[in-house]
Amino acid sequence: MTGAFVPGVRLCEVFYRDAVRPLLDRHFPGLPHAAARIGPGSDVLGYDTPRSTDHDWGPQLTLVLDPADHARHAAAVDATLRQRLPKHVLGWPTHFTPPDARVRVMTATGGPVAHRVDITTVAGWTRTRFGAPFTGTLLDWLATPRRCSPKPSAVPSTTTTTAS
Repeated sequence: MTGAFVPGVRLCEVFYRDAVRPLLDRHFPGLPHAAARIGPGSDVLGYDTPRSTDHDWGPQLTLVLDPADHARHAAAVDATLRQRLPKHVLGWPTHFTPPDARVRVMTATGGPVAHRVDITTVAGWTRTRFGAPFTGTLLDWLATPRRCSPKPSAVPSTTTTTAS
């Protein structure tokens, strides 16, 4: 089963709002995090089309935690998402195969969900993008030359939450 095409950024926004965030609120109340659809993919920049749905497209996001919270909660968050995520969002599967492959496709499942929620830290995310963790200040980040930074990825689905 697949739903009607919607831009990937919108799908990811709904995935976070209706599936991921409620599970975080229920099982990890007050856990500060940022959630966004960032990284590679035509959907990140709004260039996706129905043809994009054949690989590496679908309900996915990056969940950024503080390093201490990541060490304490990342494995449990991952397990909770695997067991409790809905099997579909807006008619699109939340399960991706083959697991841990570079290129994955959405596939229906009756069991745990092999999701595409990357649970990381700022240092972890920058390590995968730049080859080293970013340890500078906000001004250092803003001064990073364009040739050293990842493709632009500011998308409307970016949502930041903090504990009250």
